[in-house]
Amino acid sequence: MGDTKLISGTAAAVIIGFGAIIYSFFGKDPFGTKVVIFLIGCLFAWLGLRFSKG
Repeated sequence: MGDTKLISGTAAAVIIGFGAIIYSFFGKDPFGTKVVIFLIGCLFAWLGLRFSKG
């Protein structure tokens, strides 16, 4: 049970990143919060794609 992974870290980063980008468009938050969420989502998505081995 120790070595089994459900999902890799880079795939999780991409999923979190794109989820944050989508949420920044459809969420009901103030504009500044949406901008911060969008930028963090872009960072997570880019880092996940950049460091993936695929």
